[in-house]
Amino acid sequence: QADFFEKEEKMIFKKNPNLSLASNLDTLVISANVFENFKIKGNTFINAYSKVKFINDNLIGKCDSLCYNISDSIITLYEKPIMWYDQYQVFSDTIIINYFDKKINNLYLYSKPMMISIHDSLEYNQIKGKKMIGNFINNKLINIRVIGNGQSIYFLKEKDKTIGMNYLESSNINLVFKNKKINNINYEVIPHSLTTPIEDLKNEDRYLKGFSWRIDEKPLKNEIIHQ
Repeated sequence: QADFFEKEEKMIFKKNPNLSLASNLDTLVISANVFENFKIKGNTFINAYSKVKFINDNLIGKCDSLCYNISDSIITLYEKPIMWYDQYQVFSDTIIINYFDKKINNLYLYSKPMMISIHDSLEYNQIKGKKMIGNFINNKLINIRVIGNGQSIYFLKEKDKTIGMNYLESSNINLVFKNKKINNINYEVIPHSLTTPIEDLKNEDRYLKGFSWRIDEKPLKNEIIHQ
């Protein structure tokens, strides 16, 4: 269902519409309760409201609302945006996607960004910083740069048994991905590092400030594409 408002040059789509941004590489599908398509000073925008979910071959995520500035190739996610890239959960107060030439080129996470992956049932590897920038080639994530106040927690295993936890601080951290997993971690400044044996670890030290494991919110594919 669509309503057209000629004076405002606006169309409103209701009843669980989907927006498909197709390319030769992949298709980014976005679902929401309502879409608005409109123009301001020659620029074309699409707004999506309430229960926004999205998916392509590499990412799946959700937020409360988003704005797609078609003219600038920018998608901005608002209100507790979160996404999952294979085993990694990534969230921030605001997430911006550069969707140029029909593919994801960059991912910008501003204000309280964090990336989490589960290590064991009660243990989570975590990285946070002032902001994060992800770079993609052909819709595949190749690296994430953590810029400012970088902190990480990694649990250490030996013979399938967790033996300790490493806490690390470094102003800037570069995460290199290969086959959808972190393959290498580079530190621009010599990091401050502290390793604690698992038996000496306090529960409150297992988590970075702002930690939130939200796997129960992860949308299913058929919730997005087959509404």
